[in-house]
Amino acid sequence: MNLKQTYEKYKSNLFGYGSSYLENIRTNLIDHYDLDPKKLKNNESTKHFDTKVLNNFVYNPLSGNYFFPIINVDKKIFYPIQEKNELVLEKIKQYENAFEDDYIVNLNTIFQNSGIISEIEENTKTKISIRNQILNENTVFSKNFIKINQNSNITIIEKFDNDKNSNMNIMNYFEIQKNSKILHLVFQENSKKDNLQYTNYVNCYEGSEYKQIIFNASQSSTRNHSYANLLESNSRADLQGIFFGSGNQVIDNKTVVNHFAPSCSSDQKYKGILTDSAKGSYLSKTYVDQKAQKTEAYQLSKGILLSQDSYFHSKPELKIFADDVKCSHGSTIGPFDQNILFYCRSRGIPKDTATSLLINSFFFDILDDIEDPEYFHLVNNSVNNWLNHNNY
Repeated sequence: MNLKQTYEKYKSNLFGYGSSYLENIRTNLIDHYDLDPKKLKNNESTKHFDTKVLNNFVYNPLSGNYFFPIINVDKKIFYPIQEKNELVLEKIKQYENAFEDDYIVNLNTIFQNSGIISEIEENTKTKISIRNQILNENTVFSKNFIKINQNSNITIIEKFDNDKNSNMNIMNYFEIQKNSKILHLVFQENSKKDNLQYTNYVNCYEGSEYKQIIFNASQSSTRNHSYANLLESNSRADLQGIFFGSGNQVIDNKTVVNHFAPSCSSDQKYKGILTDSAKGSYLSKTYVDQKAQKTEAYQLSKGILLSQDSYFHSKPELKIFADDVKCSHGSTIGPFDQNILFYCRSRGIPKDTATSLLINSFFFDILDDIEDPEYFHLVNNSVNNWLNHNNY
């Protein structure tokens, strides 16, 4: 069954069925959806992606008013998209042109079947737990819209830890108003059967801050793409990640920060540990508009290759059209320094233990100012499990 046939069969299960606006968007995307291998290889949204996910695409619809994801918060501030139909349609129109020719985001739009919408009041300080859990073998295409009003301080812990045969395509949109802060801690530990495509799109206004850390120790192929737009002065975006890969995994990472206003700052930093035949990629982009004077923007990627067959592709990019800026980028990929391992072993530390210690020290700087004990506990357990599973 091809894409068009799948859509025609299941369209009555999708969000917004009956909307001529969505029908036109979806049919147009389907008509231009070309899975020619040459085009996929040259398209940035799929060139480092495990395209077997697309070629083996099976749609198992969610049944009923399925509330996805699962939210844990003191009061009801999150609503299933089905309860706010008109408002969600407005949001979809708002972001209609946010992405250009992204095959994964387009699939999300074509088959959107779940999601939440929320507007958090001014001066709110709270912690929110989001669990992206699939109860049965389903295919999830979720759009989530979250607006944080001014002078708020929000911590979000978002978890992916599924063990069902499933595919998730998640799209988060954040609007962060004046002087608000979001700490977005993402934890991914899906089984081999659970593929994940995860995309975040963030708009930051005056004095706002968005910090995201994605920890990925899933056994399946994963795509993590994050975008941040600094739209007004003194806003900040930190997009950071840690990922582990083994077996034949394909791990596709991308971050983009657009500086559209003066006196803003950003930091993009990803670190990966790969073994066996795992393949990882990290594309980082910084755009500095000519209006964005006094910009500070930094990019860094580092990869540790624990086997000869593992592979890490890193590509930092800077596009700067302002002259009063501080911007830098760097990338380092390779095996551990054998002199360091020799030093550890000369002090009586076994090779596997030494490797384990060096791996932990390699990425810990990304976590060293995170004070949330729940997230630390999740990450520490997951790292130990990965090291034990891979005999380190």
